[in-house]
Amino acid sequence: MTTVICIICPNSCECVVNDNTVSGAKCKRGVSFSLQEVSLPLRTVTSTICCQLIDKRLRIPVKTKSSVPIKDIPHIMKRIKQLVIYHKPELGELIINKDILMDTILIITGT
Repeated sequence: MTTVICIICPNSCECVVNDNTVSGAKCKRGVSFSLQEVSLPLRTVTSTICCQLIDKRLRIPVKTKSSVPIKDIPHIMKRIKQLVIYHKPELGELIINKDILMDTILIITGT
């Protein structure tokens, strides 16, 4: 038996998961979140990357395109810290760098 506080909606239900059954959830999304949280907790990572232009250096906000396992977040953050782009990105642009980011795809969320 595991207790999970659902973060999907403002209700913040206290859900109890016991052998793939969930009690305490007020909606279907709370049930699926609670089951996922017990088996493999996932999160979206938000951070900034370095944008080096000719005359200035900027920090550009990004987020992962999909949720990643919580246990992988420290590794992903170390990889993001190493990333530098050399152009002014567009909002929504995908950053794919197999050498640094491996299989993680980032989305530009601000400029």
